[in-house]
Amino acid sequence: MNTPTGFWRTRLTKPWHLALRGKKSMTAGFISNKGKWNRKEQSVFILKLGELLSAGYHLSEALTFLQSQEKGPRRQKVEQSLCQLKSGNSLHDVLLHLGFHPHLLQFVYYAEYYGDVPKALMEGGEFWRKRSQDREQLIKVLMYPMMLVMMVVIIGFMLQSMLLPKFQALYESMEMAPSLAMKVVQAVSSLSGVLPYVLSFILLVAVLFYQFWFKHWEPLQKKSLILRIPFIGAYIRLYDTYYLSFQLGALLSGGLSINDSIHLFAKHNQQPFFQHFCQYIYLELVSGQSLESVFKNHPYFEPYLPDVVENGQKNGKLDQELYHYSKLLMARIEQNMSRMIKLVQPVLFISVGLIVVAIYLSVLMPMFSMMDHL
Repeated sequence: MNTPTGFWRTRLTKPWHLALRGKKSMTAGFISNKGKWNRKEQSVFILKLGELLSAGYHLSEALTFLQSQEKGPRRQKVEQSLCQLKSGNSLHDVLLHLGFHPHLLQFVYYAEYYGDVPKALMEGGEFWRKRSQDREQLIKVLMYPMMLVMMVVIIGFMLQSMLLPKFQALYESMEMAPSLAMKVVQAVSSLSGVLPYVLSFILLVAVLFYQFWFKHWEPLQKKSLILRIPFIGAYIRLYDTYYLSFQLGALLSGGLSINDSIHLFAKHNQQPFFQHFCQYIYLELVSGQSLESVFKNHPYFEPYLPDVVENGQKNGKLDQELYHYSKLLMARIEQNMSRMIKLVQPVLFISVGLIVVAIYLSVLMPMFSMMDHL
């Protein structure tokens, strides 16, 4: 695919951009694995860097300030990154070799083209910080119920292996026919014995499906299947629409045309779905199709996105429309995550409670049945 006319004309003009871009390649492996930032710490580091740049700091000054807040291996890594920047490497490459997540650094990469790195750093850092907080909160919510589930499984195993055989022997010694309650307990016990094999079979089928079929599908086919998954598909659609709206709006605000923005998005994105889909969009645009019609024909994004694109093109403010739409989507993502976290814990507690009640009944009902026969 040929590069569009004027594609490489847009560059940063701010003073600290001289430290951001360069054509020298970084020395592979110059950073050790010790002292890595986790995702939450990466987002905080990026967010602070963006705030310092927006306050007027040069990039080297901002990194020097952040270096003073670090200790040990991390402090040494930031010092190495300063040396690499002075050697002409881009900020994106330096942060990538520092071990920062490539999807987070996409915000930095595109910002080096449209000229507002502080805004991109703060946006990307804030988004990933919220994602990390939601992940941690969800883990905390799930931890206690999952411990209860493990205890219930252990109790159920003990009931099946120790208590149930004694009940059966007692029924035989008293020459009593098993009661209805005892038959129910035996049926449930037999099903629980088969359950591990059923789950193992399902897991094996899923692994084989992934290795021999799903793994070799085209990215657009994979995305179509994933979006059909209840709850998960809706969240992924929201996130993809947010990501595309923000990045495309930012590129347009930096002076790139729609064709140039889509081409850049397709050429340098590390997510296969966006690469393939934006390549398709670019070909459609070159052939004369409008951007909103392309989005209407494909259900990968939120249904209101074509309307946003159409309205933005009519009033000549497509970049602003996409940016504000991305902020609305971010708010919806936060609301959905908060709603899900609030719903998960009660559902798990109710499920565990029902299992505990079932275990009690499986012990007491045979005893009551034997008492009736005495």
